Amino acid sequence: MDSQIEIRPGRLIHVTLHSNPAAEITLFLIHGLGGRGTQWNALIEQLKPYYSLVIPDLLGHGRSDKPIPDKNNLYAFHEFDRDLQTLFQRYAGEKNIIIGHSYGGGLAASLTIDHQDKINQLILLGPIPCAAFPSVPFLFHLPSGMMEWMRPAFEKMFRRLAFSKNADPALVAGEIEAGRANPMYVLRAMVSGLKTIAPMDITMLTVPTTIILSDSDHMVPTIISKAYYKAAPHHQFHRLANASHMALLETPELVNNVIIKAITQQCSKAKNHCVA
Repeated sequence: MDSQIEIRPGRLIHVTLHSNPAAEITLFLIHGLGGRGTQWNALIEQLKPYYSLVIPDLLGHGRSDKPIPDKNNLYAFHEFDRDLQTLFQRYAGEKNIIIGHSYGGGLAASLTIDHQDKINQLILLGPIPCAAFPSVPFLFHLPSGMMEWMRPAFEKMFRRLAFSKNADPALVAGEIEAGRANPMYVLRAMVSGLKTIAPMDITMLTVPTTIILSDSDHMVPTIISKAYYKAAPHHQFHRLANASHMALLETPELVNNVIIKAITQQCSKAKNHCVA
């Protein structure tokens, strides 16, 4: 079921819900900066027979509203975090698993730390750290109108950093075309907001955490994710050889198998009903 909901006053977002009355566990899938919930479609098809699923489009993304940011920055990390807190409170089940990619991985970790009594597992794919970035590329300091004019340059940069050299050209073209629905003022505000992320003490994350890292991730280099998340008390890293930042789209079978295996192992320990 697809819904448009006012998650907080003035913030209308799109949420896809797959309700499974027989499921013991609810999964939340959180996309990254410039992404959308449909990027999880291959994983959704494998999970929905066994679990209830909640898949939001963050504000400014996909089918959600895209308001022009004000001086308070509607697209700051802490604003998305508050949206997800509300979403979780509304749709969480008795047992929950959070899965996040890239920027959405940082949001997933933040959400999990705040609800460790209700979240049973955290799975992160190429996640950003929950800490302020020391700097952002100078291009994102340009006026949003100029950034729109320079969109071809941004698309070229995205192609180089997010995908492998051997990526299917049709896949890349499709993602670039979908990305044109994202206004540059949204991306500018989000990237600028990376410098203001309040640091989170990852040692407080006691939930079992799987971090999936791609060897050829040039968007969020493995060394950055690993340096931060290795301090989580109950973490395990899984390395994807020769994979890119967008491995969930380039090699979905590989990524989905790792995710499903992680879920199966953890919920078997907890004696929950798991995907076969």
